[in-house]
Amino acid sequence: MIPKNIKRDYVIKAIEEIKRNGIPKGRNSRKFLLEFNGEYYPPKYVISLANKYANGGILDPAQFSGGRETNDFLRNLGFNIIELSTAKKIIKPFNIKRERKLSNIHQGERCPKCKETIRKLLEKIYGRVEENYKFRVGTFPEDFKNSPYYSELKKIYEKLQNHRGYGDFVKAKTLPNCDFFVPNQGFIVEFDESQHFTLPRKITLEEYPTSLELGFSKEEWIRLCEKIDAKDNDPPYRDEQRAWYDTLRDFLPTILGLQPTIRLFAKDFVWCSLNPDNPEDVEKFRKIIKHKQEPIKVLLCVPSYSSNIDEWEGEIKEFSKKEKIDLIIFPEGYIKCKCEQEALKKVKNLSKKFNIAALSGVETEEGYQIAIFYNPHPQKGETKEHIYIKHSSANKLAYEYPKYQGKQDKMFDPILMKGRKLGVMICHDMFFTLVPHNIVKHGAEILIDLTGGNVNFQKWKNIIKGRSIENRGIFLCTMGHYPKEKQKSFCFAYDNGKVIPLHLFKDGKMQRVDNFRNLPKKPPFFCVLSIPPDELVEEDEEFRYTDKDYTDITVSLDTGKKADIKIVRDDSDFYLNLNGRKINLNKNKWVKIKNIGLLSFPLEKIMNPTLILREILKLKNEGEKAEHYIVFYYGKSQLTKSGIFSLAKLRAIENRIGIIVLSKDIKLVLKTTKYKNIQLFQERKGIFGLNKECLDGPMSIFTHRPIDGIPVKVKEKYLELL
Repeated sequence: MIPKNIKRDYVIKAIEEIKRNGIPKGRNSRKFLLEFNGEYYPPKYVISLANKYANGGILDPAQFSGGRETNDFLRNLGFNIIELSTAKKIIKPFNIKRERKLSNIHQGERCPKCKETIRKLLEKIYGRVEENYKFRVGTFPEDFKNSPYYSELKKIYEKLQNHRGYGDFVKAKTLPNCDFFVPNQGFIVEFDESQHFTLPRKITLEEYPTSLELGFSKEEWIRLCEKIDAKDNDPPYRDEQRAWYDTLRDFLPTILGLQPTIRLFAKDFVWCSLNPDNPEDVEKFRKIIKHKQEPIKVLLCVPSYSSNIDEWEGEIKEFSKKEKIDLIIFPEGYIKCKCEQEALKKVKNLSKKFNIAALSGVETEEGYQIAIFYNPHPQKGETKEHIYIKHSSANKLAYEYPKYQGKQDKMFDPILMKGRKLGVMICHDMFFTLVPHNIVKHGAEILIDLTGGNVNFQKWKNIIKGRSIENRGIFLCTMGHYPKEKQKSFCFAYDNGKVIPLHLFKDGKMQRVDNFRNLPKKPPFFCVLSIPPDELVEEDEEFRYTDKDYTDITVSLDTGKKADIKIVRDDSDFYLNLNGRKINLNKNKWVKIKNIGLLSFPLEKIMNPTLILREILKLKNEGEKAEHYIVFYYGKSQLTKSGIFSLAKLRAIENRIGIIVLSKDIKLVLKTTKYKNIQLFQERKGIFGLNKECLDGPMSIFTHRPIDGIPVKVKEKYLELL
C-alpha cells in the first residue's frame, strides 16, 4: 500500500532527483508513464523515490502495485498518466527518460549494482557466468511427465490453481530466464527480492518432497514468506505465476542433472559492499555460497552424572569424527570449576579433545552458571570464543557480574558459525521474555538453551515450541540427568513449531526419534541433527482441559451468557457488554472490570513477545493497575490453530496472565499456575470458569531469592533489557 502522506511536493522532488541521477536498471515502466513538463517518468519508481522524502527511505516496490494503484494515486495528486504506446506515438523513443547507471550508492533490494557485484564475484570464483540464462524447457506439469518429480509438480500446480481460483496463470511457453547460471559447476543462482516471498510461494515450498536437494534453506524461505507476505496483483495472478516459475527453477536440477539451485535473499546482505577485486571479499562470498550448500551438523549431549563420563566422551569423540560433527552441545553445569577464567580454559580443553567446536555449561564456585563456546578452528569472521552468564535462577546472576553492560553486553551477541547466527541462554532464562528477546534483537537466528536436567516435559516443551514459533526459527535444548531425581531428562529441537527429527545414538545403535517423550529413560545418550533440518514433522498440540470447575472469574464468548467478561462478536468487531454498556474492544484496548484488567489486541499481535509487558508498564506509568490481568486476542491470523495455542500458552506463562482467544474457528481460555503449568478451561453451558491464581501480571515475576528466578533487587536491570 502506498503511504498516504506522500504529497505532490515529494513526487516533484523525486522527479527532480531522477532528472539528476537517471533511472536504475530494471525500474523503467513497460506500460505507463508519468508526464511532467514535457518529460516522461516510470510511475512506480517515482512513488518509491517520493517515499524517501516523505518517510525517510525508498519504498520497496513489493509493498505496493504498479498499474491502477500507482496511477490512481498520482492522478489524485494532479499528475498526468499516459500509456507507453501512446507516448511513443507522441515523442521519439529516446525522449522517454532513458535508464542510466547510478553511482555506487546502494539502492535497496532492487539495487542494480548488487546483482552486478554478484555476477563479478561468481566469475572470480567459478569462471564463466551466464546472466539471464535461458533454459529451453516448458512451463506446464505435462512438460515434465518423464521426470522423477512429475506427480509432485502436478500437485503443486493444482494447489496454486485452487488457492485463489486462477487456473490460467502460466503465460510463457518456456521458462523465463534464470538470474545466473554457472556452467562449469552446473548450478543456478537466483537473487530473490521481497516480491518472491508470498503466500503462494509458501504453498509451493511446503509441498516440496524431502528428497529434493536444495541450495538454500526451505524452512528459512517459508519463514520469509510468512514474515514478508508480499502481494503483487498486477496482473491478479502474478503471485501464483512467480511462485510456479520459482518452483520450476528449484526442480530443474533434477530434470537436467544440475547441482541444486542456490537462492540469495536480496536483504540478507548489502551485496554491492563487496569488492570483486578484494580477495577477502571474494572469499567471504565464496563461503556464503558454500554455506548455502553445507549444513551445520550438531550433537546434543544428554549425560548421566552417575556414569563414566570419560568413557562416554570417548564415544562422542569417535562418533563426531565419523559423522563429521561441527558443534557439540553440553548442558548447564556440565563442567564444575572455581571461576570464569578456569571455566574458559576447561571448555577450550574439552573442545580440543574432540577437535570440534563445543558449547558447554559451567558452574563456578562463586555461584555463576555460565555458557561457554569455543571453536578451535574458526574461519575468518567466525566466533572463536563466547561467554554468556545466566540471568535467572542461580546463586549469582549476570546483573551482578562486574563487567555487565546491560542490553548492550556482548554476551547477547550471536555466535557466528558457518554463516549462521546462534544465540545461547541457560535453563530458566527462556521463561523470561526479555532474555531471549534481547538475544534475538542482537541478531540470533537459532536459539540454544542449556538446561540442568530432570524437568517437567510439558513445561519445557510449551516454552521451547512457543519460542520457535515466536522467532520463526530453530530452538534447541539439551540437559543433563541426575539418576536420583524423579523426573526425566530430554533434548528438544523445533523449527517454527515443527519437530526436527533427532537421530539418537545409544549403546552403539542409531535410531530416529520424532517424539521427544520417546527418548531413553536412562541417559547417557546423544542426538545428531542438521541445520537447516533435512526434514520437519508436524505436531498438533493436544488440548487437555482441566477437570476442575471454577467460578472466581467467568467468561462468555459469543454465547450471550451472563458472565464477568461477556464478549460478543459483530462481523469483525468485538464488544464487551459491561453494566449495560457495549464497549468496542477493537478501539478500547484497556478496560477495567472491577479488579480485573482486560487488555485487547488483534490476534496477529500474539507473535509480539514484549507487547503485553510494554502495555502494562505504560498503564502503570499512567496510574492504571489491576489485581488480575487477562489478555484478549481477537480476529484473524495466518497461524495454525496449534500455533495459536502454543503462543497463547507461552504468553500466559511468561506474563502470569489469563489468555482469551476468539476467532472464526477457535475459542481458547487458559492461564498458568505457580508451577508454570497450563490450565486450559472448557466451555460449560456457554461459560468458561477461571480461578484467580497466577493472574498478577508480568510485574509479579520477581522473587526474593535469586535461585527462584529474577530477584526484586535487580528488577530495574532486567526491565532495562526491554
